[in-house]
Amino acid sequence: MQPESLMLNKLIILYILNHVNFPLTNSQLTDLILDKEYASYFNIQQSLSDLVEDAYIRMDTVRSDSLYKITESGRETLSFFLTAISPAIRE
Repeated sequence: MQPESLMLNKLIILYILNHVNFPLTNSQLTDLILDKEYASYFNIQQSLSDLVEDAYIRMDTVRSDSLYKITESGRETLSFFLTAISPAIRE
């Protein structure tokens, strides 16, 4: 995978999580991104893992669901790179 594509996948995830007031499950995030064909399932999972590892998002497990929420560090990073996400994707 190209580094630019991986970065864009991560920014899309941060953007989605920044625009909801509640944690999203792995399934919800994956479905949103796959529905628009922005990334493959495996690339989404890799991006989620990287974002958790870098502390840009937090993952909590409730029952058997992984719930993701953006961190303050993730919000700050998104603000620096927001223009890297095309207006069409942001809509």
